[in-house]
Amino acid sequence: MAKFPYKHGNFTDRVKNSNLGALIESMMGPLEPFSYIELHSGEGIYNIESGNPYFGSAYMAFLKALGKNSDAHFLLHEIDEEKRKKLRKNLEFHKNVRVYEDWRNNLVFCLESLGNFRGKNTLIVSDPCYMAEHAEVMEILPHLLLEDANLFMYVPENLRELSDSAVVDKTRSIIKEKTCLGKKAIDLMSPSENGLRIDHNIVVADYEIMRAVEGNHKAFVLRDSGIVRKLSERELERFSNAFDFTHRIL
Repeated sequence: MAKFPYKHGNFTDRVKNSNLGALIESMMGPLEPFSYIELHSGEGIYNIESGNPYFGSAYMAFLKALGKNSDAHFLLHEIDEEKRKKLRKNLEFHKNVRVYEDWRNNLVFCLESLGNFRGKNTLIVSDPCYMAEHAEVMEILPHLLLEDANLFMYVPENLRELSDSAVVDKTRSIIKEKTCLGKKAIDLMSPSENGLRIDHNIVVADYEIMRAVEGNHKAFVLRDSGIVRKLSERELERFSNAFDFTHRIL
């Protein structure tokens, strides 16, 4: 069970958090209820001791969502005990945050207890450390799609592993077959810094939300990638036309 080659704050992480932030921004209204469920939440904040903390996806979502809507609720899962202790310390001080252990034992309960937070006002985020953990998410993916929730999934594809490509194709296939009527899906892709991996940020959402996240992704990858950072505006436009960085699933 190989661990994803991942470091907090690297290009992969910045792309993911930028897209997730754009998705939350596009979903939320100031008066609409909002619920955020993350299956692999980590610690929330990293490098605290260094004096230069880095906000992981759960903490970033917490700040962004509550900045727009004080009625936002967060159901965060983390199976690793040490990480979970830090997550509770970093986030469970707020009355709208609940931290759980293994999402596999709790997800149906969470969905059933959301009440008015179900469906279009719910965002479910999957960002695992192991490919085997993503395989487990794939097993309940049809159920999640039937809930009409918005989805954000991070899946890395090792270009040297044919099995990784098969997992990506299967994930796309499930989404295409099971997504509720009216929802759209897109795979936002970017190269890893070492060029050995394609990182997939898969989004299932309403059309207008999906379009906003797609625009954010293209702009961010072009401007933050070391390959294109020094290009002029005209060159950026040409590069964007040549490399789309997206795959429409639905």
